[in-house]
Amino acid sequence: YPDYGMNSYSVGIELVHAGSSGEGYPEAQLQTLDNLIAYIDTYFGNKSQIIDHKAWRTTNSDTSPEFAGYLASYQAKRTHK
Repeated sequence: YPDYGMNSYSVGIELVHAGSSGEGYPEAQLQTLDNLIAYIDTYFGNKSQIIDHKAWRTTNSDTSPEFAGYLASYQAKRTHK
């Protein structure tokens, strides 16, 4: 798969979530993720492009609806709130 090459220039971040539970991610976990992305941006001196697995590998389907909501908010406002 040629798209695996993305691992050479990106950072993958995994979250713990009980898939299809209907429960959202814990607030502390989302705040920590916001802080981690802000740290990465500061360290590298740029604004990270945040995407989910499906954006670069269409055969991945492990993104929960709850994460899709987080991602949309973060991409628009740079925070999960």
